[in-house]
Amino acid sequence: LAIIPFAIFGGLAFTIPYALTGIFLGAEFPSLIGSLFGLAAVVFAAKKDTRTFWYGVPAVVSYGLVALHSDYIYDFVLNIFILFPIQIIGLYYWQLHLEDEHHVKVARPKHLTWILLGSGIAILLLGTVLYEPIAITILGQPSDITGIYRIFDATTTILTIVAQIMMIKRYSIQWPMWITINILSVA
Repeated sequence: LAIIPFAIFGGLAFTIPYALTGIFLGAEFPSLIGSLFGLAAVVFAAKKDTRTFWYGVPAVVSYGLVALHSDYIYDFVLNIFILFPIQIIGLYYWQLHLEDEHHVKVARPKHLTWILLGSGIAILLLGTVLYEPIAITILGQPSDITGIYRIFDATTTILTIVAQIMMIKRYSIQWPMWITINILSVA
């Protein structure tokens, strides 16, 4: 828990200049920088290195700011209010399981973990499919994203959260989920 003030300071030290850069230079510049930090985070994650979270913080903050600038409110909320705290939690959790100064030991999911994971994803995906009829019934209007794109969007959001949790738990099986997320995001 002693790392939390430093993590918050690091996030603010990055966010404030980054937001000003986005305002004065446009959203493309922060997006480019965020992509580079995201790439570094992936490289360090592949090496089982705790520095993945230090690069993950500016990546999720930058994408959150770009999403806010582009009026993608759900992506903004996902990145700032879910993925940003997950970076701090992940760093803390990985620090508890170090093999050496920066590298963490990979864990294997247990049988019950697979059952809970599969059930959770199935329930969330069912909710995604049923969202539109429920929204029309209760709100009297459909969502802004319709059809198969709504399912892709919701699925990538759900899988992103699940993959992040699997990364925090140090499960190497997270990688196929990230590949699926990337495929669905491009589709």
